[in-house]
Amino acid sequence: MRVLPTISLLALLVSACGGPPELIQVTPSKHDFGRVMQGETREISFKVKNNGERTVAFKAVPNCACLAVAHGLRPLDPGQTQEFHVLLDTAHLTGPVQGKWVTLNTDHPGVPGVVIPIEGEIFEAFTLQPKSFRFGTIDGRPANYEARVIRVRPMSDYTIGLARAVSVPDVLATKVIPHASGGFDVHVSIPRDVRRPIGPFRAHVRLEMVLTAPSGTEIKLSRKATFDGVWRLRP
Repeated sequence: MRVLPTISLLALLVSACGGPPELIQVTPSKHDFGRVMQGETREISFKVKNNGERTVAFKAVPNCACLAVAHGLRPLDPGQTQEFHVLLDTAHLTGPVQGKWVTLNTDHPGVPGVVIPIEGEIFEAFTLQPKSFRFGTIDGRPANYEARVIRVRPMSDYTIGLARAVSVPDVLATKVIPHASGGFDVHVSIPRDVRRPIGPFRAHVRLEMVLTAPSGTEIKLSRKATFDGVWRLRP
């Protein structure tokens, strides 16, 4: 009969028994938020248990401003468990959530920190196109004054509208026209009587919007479109 090496036999025994419990046990050990609409805030609760033989103090440190710990953690005596909450703010995220985690630091010499990975996918429930325009050379030709159109469209079953008037600099003029899809168009033009210093210019149109999900959840969003050109008209 073949005799397994001592190390291999020990490894099999540990595997069969599930191994010793972690000194500091976090449940769940990671979290996937799934698909989340951009602008939403999601919350997940974790439980931390002290399986050691000494009291342990904790501090949860997110590695991203998009994550926050809802409240502090108290020290745990041996065998004690407590719950803490992590918030995900998606306002400035889009696409897959990668490389995000919360580190649960401890004062236990054998467990300097427990890393809790956070995953998910952030989607925009609307489109805003285009996000930039070029007027070219502003020299008084009729084409200079033709409106450029920003088209805002929600996904199916979502609605979107302006929270307040469009923020626009004096060099531009805007007109908002509702669209049958539930979105709207913003017509941006240069007034014929406007004047500014000669040379390159860049202006921004900012849209403060409210997106409503099928569930009735309302999300406030802010987007801007950029307009470039070279001014040749004299003041």
